[in-house]
Amino acid sequence: DEDPALGRFCVADGPAQMVLAFAPATMILLAFAWHLRRTFEHRQRTAAEAWRHDGGAQRAALEVLEALAEAPEAERIKYTRQVVQIMKDFPAKGPVQHRGCAALERICRAQRGNPAKVKRAGAVPVVLAALEAHARVRSVQRSGLAVLSCLSRVAASQVFELGGVSIVVASMGKFKRDRAVQLAGSLALGGLCVSSANSRRSVTKYGGADVLLRTIARHCDQADVLVAACEALALLLKHEAGLRKQMLPALPLLQEIIAKCEEEPAQTGGAVDDAKRGREREVALRSLRKVELLFRGASDDAATDASGTASP
Repeated sequence: DEDPALGRFCVADGPAQMVLAFAPATMILLAFAWHLRRTFEHRQRTAAEAWRHDGGAQRAALEVLEALAEAPEAERIKYTRQVVQIMKDFPAKGPVQHRGCAALERICRAQRGNPAKVKRAGAVPVVLAALEAHARVRSVQRSGLAVLSCLSRVAASQVFELGGVSIVVASMGKFKRDRAVQLAGSLALGGLCVSSANSRRSVTKYGGADVLLRTIARHCDQADVLVAACEALALLLKHEAGLRKQMLPALPLLQEIIAKCEEEPAQTGGAVDDAKRGREREVALRSLRKVELLFRGASDDAATDASGTASP
């Protein structure tokens, strides 16, 4: 065939000839652009890694976080994104993560409405990452859980989706004798339980009820810890009938703790201190009796079920 159709298509003047003519140059330009992009990204990663291991940069970051404590409460919220970015820049540095979480807690507590703004700044995943990466560092666990205790109500769904429930329960189980960890963890679990049915089920799944009960038993002389743990446990028991029956054998232990609190002698630290401790003990007893009432309800339900089963 002296005049094939394909030959006419490739050689004849027209769009096809232009495309074929410029194809090699286009491929070379694309390859060059890809190479430039890869080189730029590599340099960025190298610079970021060098920054993370730069002692001077770390000290500067710590100074910024410490300076935040001196800022007026009304102005703290504007530093939120800066704090979050610092924590992202130094994820492996425990002191930075501790001070970053402490700064976020101060921002949350500065003014009403700040927790929602801190959440929108992207603090939740950063705080959870710090807790998970520094699971053995007591200071990070204390400050990280303190932030979550502020954010748990406004960010319950996000904490749940990111696996935060198991992180909180694990921290409380590891630092079981640490008052600050138990207080902040109980407050965080309480905030999650009051806001989300999914969170309540997740707390139950990961053994949060047992952890809270052990906190009540171990810190029965700390009114604030006792109240926080009782209120969180009460929220679980109120909405989970199966859990109430499952934990019914713990009722005698709870009654022993109540008897101990009732019989606790007044401290001799002065009239004002004694009055304060007396008020704290009354608040703690109310929380304990709330949990006891839920246990008694489960006991009555169990007795009713048993009588119904025994009757013909």
